[in-house]
Amino acid sequence: MMKNPSNAGKKDENGLRTSDDTIYKVLDYLYKQTNYKIKKVTILNLFTMVNGNPAYLKEYIGTPDELKFRKLNDDVFKNELSNFNMNKDIIIAGWGDYNPLLESAYKQRIREVITLIGDKLIYRVGPTVNKNKYPGHGKLWYDYEELFLYPSDAVR
Repeated sequence: MMKNPSNAGKKDENGLRTSDDTIYKVLDYLYKQTNYKIKKVTILNLFTMVNGNPAYLKEYIGTPDELKFRKLNDDVFKNELSNFNMNKDIIIAGWGDYNPLLESAYKQRIREVITLIGDKLIYRVGPTVNKNKYPGHGKLWYDYEELFLYPSDAVR
């Protein structure tokens, strides 16, 4: 689970779409950590605005459009989580720090998503950020880092 979606691709000099750096780091980490046995990766986002720069989210959060799409996003979360199998699936939080967003709105959204996740375990990769409150963003994952539990009460 990440912070906000980007277009997750860029065109190279030949016009072919390639993964953006964050998606590449996340997939590289998962591929290597599962000894190349991974079958599917589903990336869900806290927020719905498609933009690789979270600064645009600051003014968008709480608007009527954002609240409408947040509800739709919650429905996607519920649908994906309804198929969750604790024996083979894993949830990894990688949304990073709140900057440049208003921290109270950021924490509220994280709490909403954690409530949707319910009793399923949430993991993080490597160190946390901002005084152990947030899991490191996927763009900062390195393939040698371990998975740790991310406590559901980290953002009280």
